[in-house]
Amino acid sequence: MRIRHRRGRSKERRQGKVKIILLVDPINYVHVQDASSAKEVWEKLCKAFDDSGLTRRVGLLRDLITTTLENCQSIEEYVNKIMTTAHKLRNIGFKVDEWLGTLLLAGLPDEYKPMIMAIESSGVAITADSIKTKLLQEVKNRDPSVFFVNKSKNNKQLFKQNKQTKGPRCYSCNNYGHIAKHCKVKNNKKQTDNSL
Repeated sequence: MRIRHRRGRSKERRQGKVKIILLVDPINYVHVQDASSAKEVWEKLCKAFDDSGLTRRVGLLRDLITTTLENCQSIEEYVNKIMTTAHKLRNIGFKVDEWLGTLLLAGLPDEYKPMIMAIESSGVAITADSIKTKLLQEVKNRDPSVFFVNKSKNNKQLFKQNKQTKGPRCYSCNNYGHIAKHCKVKNNKKQTDNSL
């Protein structure tokens, strides 16, 4: 009985090892080629792809540094991406808290230079929370179409086109594209009043 039981377990272990190895990408086979059991294969894979390894840190730091507002769909996505990446770095023991506020400002386009200069001259401490709050408040206080970022290279032209197509606002009918002096609604109303 014991011999059959041991053979059964041995067979299961070999099958487990084979299943894990078959799932491994051929490029990563070098990490597990000398493993003798399924447990050893798993441990070697964990060690090779450990989240706290140098490769992981470098990748997260690269993501943190290269994230810009122009690469994101909105200011909220930009802030969330930076804060999430910083959280992942914190989880692996890498402290970036003192740099987060500066990194949030560094990824902003030139249109934000006046705001950055105002923050700098105000003497307020540049922390992640203060900058995040300031950026999200700016979104609430301004027209949302100003913060829409298209992934094209001509963002400035897109903003100018949006403003030009909207045109001036008529104070008579509240529509855009003309002024009260040239308002058709107002002129039609005057014609109907004169005909009565």
